[in-house]
Amino acid sequence: METIDLRWESVPPVGDRRPRRNRRLALAGLVVAVVATATWALTRPEAVDDRLLVVDEEGAVSLLDPATGASLFEVPGATPTPDRSALLTTDSGDGSTVLSSRDPVTGAVTGSTVLSGELTIRTVSPRGGAVALMPGPKGEGLYQAGSRAHTSLTVSYLDQRKPRTYDLPGNIEPEMFSYDEGALFVLQFEPPLDPTSYVVRRLDLATGELRDTESPQVELNPRMRATARAQVLHPGGTHLYTLYTVPNDGQPVDGGDGDEASPRYAFVHIIDLVEEWSYCLFLPAPIGTIDEAAVGLGVSPDGSRLVVADAGSATIARVDTEELAVESTSRVDALSQDQSKAAVSVADDRTLYLSAGGQLLEVDLATLAVRFAWDVQGTVTGLGVSASGEELRVAHHGRITLIDRATHQEIGVLEVPGRDNVSLLGPPRGSVTEFPLECAC
Repeated sequence: METIDLRWESVPPVGDRRPRRNRRLALAGLVVAVVATATWALTRPEAVDDRLLVVDEEGAVSLLDPATGASLFEVPGATPTPDRSALLTTDSGDGSTVLSSRDPVTGAVTGSTVLSGELTIRTVSPRGGAVALMPGPKGEGLYQAGSRAHTSLTVSYLDQRKPRTYDLPGNIEPEMFSYDEGALFVLQFEPPLDPTSYVVRRLDLATGELRDTESPQVELNPRMRATARAQVLHPGGTHLYTLYTVPNDGQPVDGGDGDEASPRYAFVHIIDLVEEWSYCLFLPAPIGTIDEAAVGLGVSPDGSRLVVADAGSATIARVDTEELAVESTSRVDALSQDQSKAAVSVADDRTLYLSAGGQLLEVDLATLAVRFAWDVQGTVTGLGVSASGEELRVAHHGRITLIDRATHQEIGVLEVPGRDNVSLLGPPRGSVTEFPLECAC
């Protein structure tokens, strides 16, 4: 496929949507167990950017300044790259699509190119240099496959590499690029017109050949019928971790059989994006056996630990990502007050934060013991720690509560009018000014 056209464009500032900074020290949606006395003034190293990228339920990405409460820009329908080096948007019509990149610090367009076909973004490579697009809307999710005998998939780049469209036999959905952007891992659904299962395959982007994904678990059937419940990327972009639940068909499963009477079990599917193989790490019961939609997943900042939290069974597990083994599990009764999905944020090598239903918990990562608990009004839609490491950010019901991690005291509330559900994307990680989309003609 050839690039049809290239145009550079400047974007006028988007009208400000300024969240109201709530200066009350009493929590407006989060009741803390201690009285907050801190002021708004926070001391941070100058080099640390503690501003916060957020996304609402309609896909609009904004950059918030917690120090002032200002919304610095808003980009509707944006897809952030995994490394936060860019925000990507598409604008389709009349048989073509404009793919644009924006600076995550300023929101300004840094480059755009026109591709043939009316396409939507399906996935972006770990380092943000390659984009997979397909015709039509993205739909309800990666695992809600439609019915089609052939798949058209376009890969475009944020540098001088030429875009290419692949016409593939079968019902294909892209999942993630390899680390070097030379391959694309995809799900191939079978039978294509009425899918009941899928296999993870590897599309060689140089040859266009679909190949099986290698795995050291040769005894396992590569065909899957599980449902993905959560997905995280290694902070270095080297591994993709997907948490699945699957109906229990009564067959023994190494490490995952647990209670044979259980209707389901859970596992983490790991794709090594550097060496390009996959592995299934089965989780011990009762994780995933009671309420499959209540299981959450988080990864530590250094990528050495995964944490699985199951609000349905009030169980958490810590996984060593080097050894590909479950290190420890623990029952946490405070998670069982509600069956909503668990939110997980691993702050560092000592602390993780969990929330489900009416509870927000600070947990010791080494012992999996609860250190501190708050009561929460409403469902938490996002947890995260500021770039400085000083603040815990809790998104719930269109507002973001800021908590001082050292004192456990609330230090502020950002209210975002018109947004019922806000998810946290973390700090902006730089500028793509030096890496625009360029003509590959």
